Parts: sequence; C-alpha cells; structure tokens
Amino acid sequence: MKFRLITFILNLDYIMKVGKIGIVDDDNLIRSLMQLKLRKRGYEVEAFTNGSEALIYYLRNPLPKLIITDIMMPEMGGIELAQNLKKLDKNIPIVAITGGTLDFELESYSLFSFWVEKNGSIDDILAVIFQGLSEKNVGYDFDECIRTGPIK
Repeated sequence: MKFRLITFILNLDYIMKVGKIGIVDDDNLIRSLMQLKLRKRGYEVEAFTNGSEALIYYLRNPLPKLIITDIMMPEMGGIELAQNLKKLDKNIPIVAITGGTLDFELESYSLFSFWVEKNGSIDDILAVIFQGLSEKNVGYDFDECIRTGPIK
C-alpha cells in the first residue's frame, strides 16, 4: 500500500503542478519537512507558523492554489483561517491536517476539501493529500493536464 501511494504521488506531481502551495503549521519540523519535500518536487511554497500570519499575508498577496493547514495553532487556528480565506475565495481548496481529534462542529468540516490525520510520515501525509485532491478534482481537468502538461 505504501509503495502504491508513493508511486501515485510521484505520478501525480506531473499531473498536478498547482503552482504555489501555502503551508500553515506551528510545528516547525512538520512545516519545514513539508516545505522541503514540496520544493524538491518543484512547487513554490509559502510557509507560516499560524493562521494569523498567513491571513495577514494573503490579505495583501494573491492566494495560492492550495492551502494545507494545521487545525490547532496559537493566535489563529486552521478553522478560523479557513473561514477568512473562504471570504476571499470560496473555491480555494484547503486541506486540514491535525494531530488531534477530528471532533469539530459540522460547519467546520465544510470549510475544508478534506481532513488528514498527522499519523504517518510526511511522504504519507502528502500522498494522501494529493490522492484526495485528485479524487475530488478540486476544479482541475486532470485528463487535460496529462495531455498538455502541468498547470501554471
């Protein structure tokens, strides 16, 4: 199963070059490893330590094509960040990653494309994220991307 996920993510990298990806996580190790792995795969990455920092930046700069955010963070958590980002662009895909429980109010779930638990390696977490995005299509025509190349 793990080999299949890793193979899938490597193939999906060609299919889905989403441009910039925003990572918001107060855990320095997780944030740094995700940033490193995504940059090695050719993505531009904007990284922030909490939702407040990310929101201030995105109020003044273009939104990325994808946000990956932790839920429990100081100052502003992922749910409040997602609520604010959806006001800027209701269609932006936002993926929640959490090391805690997934026991939140029902309205919170609808803010996110989907949720991923932090219970594996960074490669496993990224594989699940991109597999989920592929299955949801998040507004991209993946067949067209295969024929014409990465999305710019």
